[in-house]
Amino acid sequence: MKTLTFRSGRDLATSLAVSIALFGLGGGNVNADGNETLGFPKNFVVQPGSNVVTAGTGLFETGKGDIKVNLPQGAAVKQVILHWSQRGGTTIADSLLVNNKTVTGTIIGSGKPAGLNPPGYSFRADITDLGVVYPGTNTLKLSGVNVQGNVLQGASVTVVYSAATDVQYTGSAVAVSAKIATTTTNLGATGNLPPAGGALKPAPLVNVKVPGLLTSSTIASSTTGTVGTAGTTVSKSKVEGLGLNLGTALTLKARVLESSAQATCTAKGAVVSGKSNFLGLALNGAAKAVSFARNTTLLNLLGLVKVVANEQTQTGSGNSKAITVNALHISVPGLNLLGVKPNDIVIASATAGVSCVAPSPSEISLRDGWDFAYIWPDNSKSFSTVRQTFSINPVPFDRVAQFHVFVADAEAAKPDFVRTYRNGALVATLYDTFNASAGTGWDNNVVTVPVPAGTSSVGIDLGSRKLTGGLADSLYWVGAVLDLPSELPANVYSGRATVVRANVDGLADVALADTGALPSAGGDLDATLSKVNVPLLLSATTAKATTVGAGNKSTGAAAVEKLILALPGITVKADVLKSSAGATCGIDKLASVYGGSTLANVTVNGKAITNLKVNAVVDLGVAKIYINERKASASGHYGAITANALRVNVPNPVTGLLGTDLVNVVVGHSHADIYCN
Repeated sequence: MKTLTFRSGRDLATSLAVSIALFGLGGGNVNADGNETLGFPKNFVVQPGSNVVTAGTGLFETGKGDIKVNLPQGAAVKQVILHWSQRGGTTIADSLLVNNKTVTGTIIGSGKPAGLNPPGYSFRADITDLGVVYPGTNTLKLSGVNVQGNVLQGASVTVVYSAATDVQYTGSAVAVSAKIATTTTNLGATGNLPPAGGALKPAPLVNVKVPGLLTSSTIASSTTGTVGTAGTTVSKSKVEGLGLNLGTALTLKARVLESSAQATCTAKGAVVSGKSNFLGLALNGAAKAVSFARNTTLLNLLGLVKVVANEQTQTGSGNSKAITVNALHISVPGLNLLGVKPNDIVIASATAGVSCVAPSPSEISLRDGWDFAYIWPDNSKSFSTVRQTFSINPVPFDRVAQFHVFVADAEAAKPDFVRTYRNGALVATLYDTFNASAGTGWDNNVVTVPVPAGTSSVGIDLGSRKLTGGLADSLYWVGAVLDLPSELPANVYSGRATVVRANVDGLADVALADTGALPSAGGDLDATLSKVNVPLLLSATTAKATTVGAGNKSTGAAAVEKLILALPGITVKADVLKSSAGATCGIDKLASVYGGSTLANVTVNGKAITNLKVNAVVDLGVAKIYINERKASASGHYGAITANALRVNVPNPVTGLLGTDLVNVVVGHSHADIYCN
């Protein structure tokens, strides 16, 4: 504690009158317009974060006060900064008790207004490590350390934090999904988890019977999406007492088949995992192991009957990922020419996914110190503090800045003003805003200023003014925190990319290297296959699809190499097929689109295709092949585009007029759309 010899006191008018009487001061203005100024903190770094919250309390007279500060659930505290000030006293009040813990601050400014007593001081301390601020409601109890109650003016706390990651959830589970010929049966299905999360847990089913196919003693499924700092989706499915019969080709029994899938948002992006559990599994009478590595093939009869255990499929990358885990997957592709109908049976399937959108950091700046404004006795002028100008990053969209301002000694009955600036020009003047709003002796106010696109600086100052018949307000400016969001306004995204989507009536309906739908909040998804092989239909290498929604853009892209597509009477080959689609928001918040396809060495039935213009068509009579297919529109705030590198269509000669096809195969499909807010 540092000892001083000046006298204490608060009433500036009284102090000034005494000074005039004792020292013969009189005439003109006695003021401290710019006597001191706020400045950049020295040897002090403000930590980055996405949001700022401030709160304060007056400490005058009692030397005690409570600060209540609220943080949203899931917030991560980055920094907690405490400012306070004193005026008068015999010791420098550079220490406070915060929740009974001693905090010693750094003197960041001091001043003695010309002709006035006593001088004052302001202080700053980083109290992050004190551990007194957490998500939720916090109360900081402050009191002075060995100082008179009328010395301390007030205190404010600034909390820099990162908001919780915005999570979109995807999840589902089904105990049994059986497609037998043209009949599909789902048992114990949860349905799709809403993007906002929640819990879906239908009641278990007991003594389940599907005549001619399977029996089970109990089946149950669930999927949940939990809200928190790390959003997590968990999906589970369980089948007990299973008996399954596909005739002479396959019989299967199991006491327990169980799968689980999990997707979590972490600091490094989305993370997915899954597993399957087996108990008492027997295949065609032969007992099997109790655990299997991922995608273990238990049976493969000439490609006509296939059984895969612990089947796991992952999609997406970065901040958006999903995983599907099937305890057992039994497939019979089917051959129409031989009269074999397609069968596809999945036992104990669980899917979990998350899209993690991390909050964008704000531009946060601090100026603090000591700056005094007061008028006496001339009521014809107003006196201000030194304007503080903050350089900011010009961006092509509108924002709103917030100045968190800490002011000591202001009183409700006395007039004052605060002015805001943009690119050096006055924006607005607010009158009589400082009125001991945080308690006697202290104001903790928030002043907003619109920041149009392209703005390079914002500024603020405040001052004292006198009205006829009254005293001006005295102001001690201690600090100002600028909080300016750097993120774009929320746009709505949509996108998808698929390397191959093939629908052959009665034979196949498959999607290969499919990203799935992009969440409306954006993210990034991808799907990659080193080899593509659909028996009796197509083969290719290096298949990759991506879709991304972020900032002012939504995109989709799909590419495949060395494609061979074989249909009765139609053979299509290509070295490269690529498509891309993009939708963007301009500065004017209007949408525009772009995209198309790249094709190399395309042949149909051995003949090279040279017309690769947009929406070119190769007409084979019974079939049409669409090259570089593109559909796009943009109107106002909405834009959408779809690009297909190649599409083969064979209408059904019987029902073609109704819009049904025998064959529809799309290679290199990309879609993107956006709504600009």
